[in-house]
Amino acid sequence: WEEIMSYLSEGMQAPDFELVDTQDVLIRLSNYFGKSRIYLTFNRGFTCPFCQRHMTQLKRDYAGFVQRNVEVLVVGPDDLFSFKRYWQQENMPMVGLADVKSRIAALYNQDVNWVKLGRMPAQFVIGLSGKICYAHYGQSMRDITDNEAVLALIDALPDGG
Repeated sequence: WEEIMSYLSEGMQAPDFELVDTQDVLIRLSNYFGKSRIYLTFNRGFTCPFCQRHMTQLKRDYAGFVQRNVEVLVVGPDDLFSFKRYWQQENMPMVGLADVKSRIAALYNQDVNWVKLGRMPAQFVIGLSGKICYAHYGQSMRDITDNEAVLALIDALPDGG
């Protein structure tokens, strides 16, 4: 008997959450509503080579997100110490959030597929109103939407999107 997962989709209100970031600041998703859009990306952890590559690309393209009034939030299963160490070593400009107990991953219905070695990537663009403008659930470790496509999608959103 296979559990049917209910994915979040465009037009739905993004579930609110709180997590502590790499600077020990309590981040609440809804604090961004009305101020900036959000690119929320769930990764598999720092040992995943595809996630490492995506993190490098996010760092490279971060200014493009900022220019579009988008804050990038990266959520992963690693502990806060590991997040802090990685963020410092790699000089990461975006917000890093440790979700050790997978509470937020579950809230966003991030797939966990043990045959494919764990969490599958998931990415969301959340508009100013807090509604989801884009939702992508990866089917494999490498199924991560590239930044160029995400930025193009953001560019195509209406002002409030």
